[in-house]
Amino acid sequence: MKLLSATQIIAAGALMYWPLAALPHIVLETKTAPSGSIYKAVLQVSHGCQGAATTALAVQIPPGFDGVKPYPKAGWVITMQANTLITWTAASQEAALQNSQIDEFALRGKLPDTAGPLWFKVLQTCSNDAGGASNNWAEVPATGVSTKGLALPAALLEVTAPVALVPSVAPSAAMPPEHKH
Repeated sequence: MKLLSATQIIAAGALMYWPLAALPHIVLETKTAPSGSIYKAVLQVSHGCQGAATTALAVQIPPGFDGVKPYPKAGWVITMQANTLITWTAASQEAALQNSQIDEFALRGKLPDTAGPLWFKVLQTCSNDAGGASNNWAEVPATGVSTKGLALPAALLEVTAPVALVPSVAPSAAMPPEHKH
């Protein structure tokens, strides 16, 4: 059995991590959902701003995503503005999401009755360690849904056609008659 050198192990680890670094940094956990359904949007935050901790996350509610309610988060204060913007703000510096940590912020609402893309634009504000830096994850492509080439893409939800329900079959029709001797 061949032993790997420390350099080979580090290089292999970097190659495994590289695809993750190329992904957008605020994404939806579930990326598709049927139109007209109730959807739990779980936004995953994978880093802060320029190395600083995240102290606030403001989510612009996409048009057609109705009856939105945020999920509470321990140590964070939630504000809503006219069902168009939900903001989570760390109640203290200790509650802030450190740059080296990953966390989730969730909200729920009813999706529109028509299929198509919904873009969740997110303003990530960070501590003064980075001079009050922020990341405005609000870029959307001019056409289509590919975020390739966008520096700060909004989180995309693909709303699909409603799921067709298969009619149920009556038990007597589904089972052959009982055979008796």
